[in-house]
Amino acid sequence: MPSRFALRGRALHRRLATAFALLVAVLASCTHHDKPQRIVVISLDTLRYDALAAMPLLRARAPKARVFERHYAATSCTQPTHATLLTGLAPWQHGVSRNGLVLGDDVETLAERLQKAGWSTSAVVASIPLARVFGFAQGFDHYRDAFEKKMAFRTWDGVDVGDKPFYSLGVHVADEAVAALDEASGEHQFFFFHLFDAHAPYGDTGGDMKELWSPARILAELKKGADAPSSIRDARAAYDRDVTAMDGAVERVLARLERDAEKYDTHIVILADHGESFGEGGVLSHGSRITEEQIHVPLILLSPRVQPGVEKRAVGTLDVAATLAALAGLPPLPSGGRDLTAATIPPGAVFGMRRTYAEPYNDSRSDGKVDVISGEDFYVVEGADVFTGDAKTVRKNDVEGSELDGEHAAKVGRLFATFAEALSSRANNAVTDEATREALRALGYTDS
Repeated sequence: MPSRFALRGRALHRRLATAFALLVAVLASCTHHDKPQRIVVISLDTLRYDALAAMPLLRARAPKARVFERHYAATSCTQPTHATLLTGLAPWQHGVSRNGLVLGDDVETLAERLQKAGWSTSAVVASIPLARVFGFAQGFDHYRDAFEKKMAFRTWDGVDVGDKPFYSLGVHVADEAVAALDEASGEHQFFFFHLFDAHAPYGDTGGDMKELWSPARILAELKKGADAPSSIRDARAAYDRDVTAMDGAVERVLARLERDAEKYDTHIVILADHGESFGEGGVLSHGSRITEEQIHVPLILLSPRVQPGVEKRAVGTLDVAATLAALAGLPPLPSGGRDLTAATIPPGAVFGMRRTYAEPYNDSRSDGKVDVISGEDFYVVEGADVFTGDAKTVRKNDVEGSELDGEHAAKVGRLFATFAEALSSRANNAVTDEATREALRALGYTDS
């Protein structure tokens, strides 16, 4: 039987071993914290959730990432969603509710916050909607928005683009992104890379201009008597080819980041700003609806601060903005949002809106109908459902004929009314006001 002295010795040895292990952990934590940091946001324009099937290279990285199965974009439109991503404000708060509007310099962007905190900030964007003229360059030390390819139109959402190049393909963006990474310096670096390949025209990554498709071409083919399912299938195939080409461009950027893996703690957020409709419910393109095909989009997080896996809780663009702030060690953003690096993501509201139109918009459908789009439509995610509408009418999942009544519909309508009021009073730059908070509390979305 061991002596009391031997037992005491073993106990002392265990305590010393435990203390040493704690010291090593603390030192490792300090070293991790002090390691140079990179935050990289890769925005994939017009990528609907199921299009990940056409991105084998990105899917191959999924086992090392946290994949969010239910991520909803703030809108189904490029400028409003990106404005939310880069400010942490809902569209009715920052005021960019449709393409063609300018993000005001009275709104503080995430890049400006990072810049003030000593981060270097660089961006490469792939199309005119994110050009510096619309205010998206605020806070970036370097903002590359020179484009290479033209569109067939001269005006876009009320803006005269003339004969200027409108967008760039992913191969060009990847070149610029790699150059930005090569040129970057400093202990804390933030990058925003935007790719546009999946956007119409579909098929332009292949080089054969005769095979280009677009919603307008689908409608033209249908007017000539073409079979709707066949035309839509061909357009979707061209879209998927573009998505696969974009996959290669993303992989080039990720591979370049891996070269610096030992030097930087690198946090990568890959997401889409909106999706695309291919005839579901007769709808084509994006922007005019807030259906599953248009707002349910990919979100993938690669970071040493997260455990890989699949997250099934619904999250939104505001949460992504809050996560970027948390990764950078910034104070919480004014509109809240959840840190998606948390081991357990708490319940929270996910909401957004359909883009607005300056005047009624005639939305031509693949079934021959024409919908007149006007006014404002908002959405809120609740359980497995997405409720859409305005103060007077609430629908389920943006489906015609699914109008709801009763107390729950009335509460959702009141929430949407506060969103509309905030948008109408954007001049005072109001953020989540008390009326909106009360409406959220009434629905159980927040208790703060």
